[in-house]
Amino acid sequence: MLRSFALIAGLVVVFAHILPEAVHAIGIAWALVVFAAGAVLPIGLEQLMRGRATDGADLGLELGFWGLMVHHVGDGLALGAIARISDGPFSHLDVLIALVAHTVPLVAVVAAAYARREGRRGAAFRCAGFAVASGLGILLASWVDAGLMESFEAWISAAVAGLLVHVAVHDLKRPRVGDPI
Repeated sequence: MLRSFALIAGLVVVFAHILPEAVHAIGIAWALVVFAAGAVLPIGLEQLMRGRATDGADLGLELGFWGLMVHHVGDGLALGAIARISDGPFSHLDVLIALVAHTVPLVAVVAAAYARREGRRGAAFRCAGFAVASGLGILLASWVDAGLMESFEAWISAAVAGLLVHVAVHDLKRPRVGDPI
């Protein structure tokens, strides 16, 4: 049940927030092209890796993880930029909470996939990496020009959205007769 909730919540965040934000910034055509590339690229890479010493079966999950890491750095940059323009410690609190909360379902999808693959300790380690990536973004916000950061954000978001959809549906299995619903 938790896995189903995380899957649905992750897909809602992708299609109701991340992808529309990219469409608004770079246009529907480019956002969909980059989104599709993010969703399909892991399939091609997995096929290239099949039969090699490193199996490509989990490559999509790894690409999704690293894409989400980049996304967290970007969110950290946004958090840091908002902190720089804030009038006080609680101004823009609603925006800060939304930025932090919108990734919870995405992290849950990735954590569930890693918990199945590496166990709870591996999933916890990966989730800690997201926290570190956000912190790094917050630190970088004081060094990176906000305009430069904004020019890349939509492109990264569109690609990450595609990678996350790939990760979310990658482990879906067709129900067999006798499987619980």
